[in-house]
Amino acid sequence: MVTRLRTGNQGGTALPVQTSSHDQIVPLEVRDRWIADVSAEFERLRPLLPHIDPHDLHLILTSMLRPPEVPRHWLLRVNAGGGFVY
Repeated sequence: MVTRLRTGNQGGTALPVQTSSHDQIVPLEVRDRWIADVSAEFERLRPLLPHIDPHDLHLILTSMLRPPEVPRHWLLRVNAGGGFVY
């Protein structure tokens, strides 16, 4: 297991997150390029698509422009209640 820090939703605090050994650490230059690409496309498309919620548009662009180096994990395991953890 690898411990990384992620920003929490409240107060911007950093919380330790346990990730499995198969998770990849994305190189900073790849992450920065991805963020810049998403931001540029968001700014270009936002005025053309005023009927789409800005958060939804950002999520769509983030998913569409995700580089191959960034791992995708869906439905990682079943939790105790029978639901999936993703």
